[in-house]
Amino acid sequence: MANENLPIGGMPINMPYGNVRCRRYGVAVANATAIYIGDAVLLVAATGTVIRATGGAGNYLLGFVLGCYDSSGAPIGYLPTTTAGYVLVADDPNQQFILQEDGVTTPLAAEDVGEGVDLIIGTGSTFNQRSGTMIDSNTVGTGLTTQLRILAKQDRVNNDLGAYCKWIVQINLHQLTAGAVGQPI
Repeated sequence: MANENLPIGGMPINMPYGNVRCRRYGVAVANATAIYIGDAVLLVAATGTVIRATGGAGNYLLGFVLGCYDSSGAPIGYLPTTTAGYVLVADDPNQQFILQEDGVTTPLAAEDVGEGVDLIIGTGSTFNQRSGTMIDSNTVGTGLTTQLRILAKQDRVNNDLGAYCKWIVQINLHQLTAGAVGQPI
């Protein structure tokens, strides 16, 4: 049976030491892109706020969004463009996430565990209020500039190798790690 194509961005999974660690970050009214649950975000040092991250080699990540809040702190499904608010971000550099691959041309294989990949930052859905972000399976490689590291195929029913497979990953280019000093933060 083929895997279901239902991207929801990056979803944290429990870490070896327990709960998911996260922080609240502000989003400026000048934010030009809507932010959805599961979107990857980037911390902007000059403002202390976050913006939606960019996919591709060399682009650092802070983490993935777990929740969105309006400027009064009330929970909302997603944060529209040009709307100030807050997002809750799983920003621990050791956090592991589940992400769906795109599998457009060459799906990831079991031998790709340990390799790096980049993100495709997809448009979120106002219907289910989730991110469209996925793993770009065409970017698998060993380079030091890949955004994510593949840790394992998610072990669950109806998750076979091939297009739209769900993988457990960790951020490789994390803004809060020592190696990211001087990088966009």
